[in-house]
Amino acid sequence: GSGTGNLSVLLKRQGASVTSCDFSESALAVHRAKDPGALLVQADLEKPLPFDTGAFDAVCCASVIFALSQEGCRLAVREFLRVLKPGGRLVLTVPAREIKLRNLVRMHGQTLLKRHGFLGGTLRFLGDLPALSRILYYNRRIFNLPDWKGFHRFSEAELRDLLGSSGFLGLEVGRTYGACFMLMEALKLQNEVQRVEENALVLAK
Repeated sequence: GSGTGNLSVLLKRQGASVTSCDFSESALAVHRAKDPGALLVQADLEKPLPFDTGAFDAVCCASVIFALSQEGCRLAVREFLRVLKPGGRLVLTVPAREIKLRNLVRMHGQTLLKRHGFLGGTLRFLGDLPALSRILYYNRRIFNLPDWKGFHRFSEAELRDLLGSSGFLGLEVGRTYGACFMLMEALKLQNEVQRVEENALVLAK
């Protein structure tokens, strides 16, 4: 769910070879305007991905699966596993259950002040208020949708079960963006020895 490409552009600047995938044609058009050389694929995570098995070293899915249907979410995670090479890494984020939108606004303001100083940051924040208001409005509408019909609040245990039951190993959960989002990292099985070592680690814990 690469959207308008901000994360993809950042990853390319850091040296990664990136294939960006989103279902929205208009979002991909904005992405293409930012990076005319981007490799873009229009696809729907509710359906099998149009990529070969074992095609990628890593998959990054930032704040997308919470908006899928329940079966679509399971399919997407299975597809992430399929398109990864053995030993490949999945990085996944979803909103935390206790997310407070005002914390995100405060973080945005603090970032601007730190980057541009008090006067410059304040002016930029005031200029951002119309866009921030729209973001808050639509996020509240999304949060009020029925469960699994446009929005789902994952618990950490549920997220671990989703990835573990799909075949991922080495699950690690952290927080990002002021603890408002859960950040999950997981690995695709490299070989059978890795599975034995992972099971032994779990038993040891």
